[in-house]
Amino acid sequence: MSIHPSSATKINKAPVVIQLDCQRALSITIHWIVSRRSLASISPAIAPQGNSPMLRLAYRINSNQAASWVLIDPKNDTEHIIDRPASPATITQSKGVIHVESPELRAHIEHESSKLIYVRTTLFQDLKIPGGRYEPAGVMISAL
Repeated sequence: MSIHPSSATKINKAPVVIQLDCQRALSITIHWIVSRRSLASISPAIAPQGNSPMLRLAYRINSNQAASWVLIDPKNDTEHIIDRPASPATITQSKGVIHVESPELRAHIEHESSKLIYVRTTLFQDLKIPGGRYEPAGVMISAL
């Protein structure tokens, strides 16, 4: 068979998607900075004890594991896991961009620079944290 521009046969080229968990295991953490006072006013049980006025809210995912949400006190690195139903997540890659998809979060990360391109989460709304829009403070990618 001949493939020629004038040929009636067309090649359907779908984007190539590589499942990263088949290639190598990854750990991805996306985090935001939130006010301890705001969290405590909404739900005292969710805000860990400590002196730091700001906390890191981190979304952690390791290949082949359920994702988790963690509050971290930056002064003493104390962690408090937010009790949420286990949510499976998928990590894929296409054209140098890592895609993370779960019921609670969708993100696109430039792999080479570990730069966050896009992120959207329902967690702030689910926890009834006021304010509407929260800019992420960063992302970290590491091989396991």
